[in-house]
Amino acid sequence: GQAPREVRGLRGLGVLHLAAGPDCSLALTRAGELMGWGDNTWGQLGTGDAVSRPSPTRVEFHSSIRLVHASIGGHAVALTSCGQLYGWGRNHMGQLCLCKSNGRPLIPTLAPPVQLEPGGPPLALKQVLADCWLARTALLTACGRVFVCGQWTLNAGIPIYFRPRLLGPTNRLRLVELALGLNNTLARGANG
Repeated sequence: GQAPREVRGLRGLGVLHLAAGPDCSLALTRAGELMGWGDNTWGQLGTGDAVSRPSPTRVEFHSSIRLVHASIGGHAVALTSCGQLYGWGRNHMGQLCLCKSNGRPLIPTLAPPVQLEPGGPPLALKQVLADCWLARTALLTACGRVFVCGQWTLNAGIPIYFRPRLLGPTNRLRLVELALGLNNTLARGANG
């Protein structure tokens, strides 16, 4: 194995959160800025092209947008302090929650609000996760509900969710954290 080494370009930025994908990474800073580096085959670094970056490069957002969470795989998703969801990169299975499959947006693209029912009020999001291996995204709302987008099984004939879909009756569980694995999804409740 290799010994740990400092990622040049992050020193002094006050990194609060890291996300790792297959040969690509994101770092979220105290200032709410997002830095990406590594493989960019699918545009998952959000730099406007598909050119890989060996060192951290700023992902451009409007100056008024402050990010609070991000995740990366072959696609990337980020959550703003206002609860808005942005996605970019590979979207062949609807994993960006943009309500359609539209190739691969190379820059952060605002997703429609997550709602329990069409026309209902938008739900505040707490956590977003992009799967490193499958084309899927999980969204955790502030009230503990879980929504999913993309391909949630490798079985043929199973629907693909282009818009956020509520995953089971989780409202009584008061979920506070999610984790995605290759063949499993974990959730932690408020009571541990």
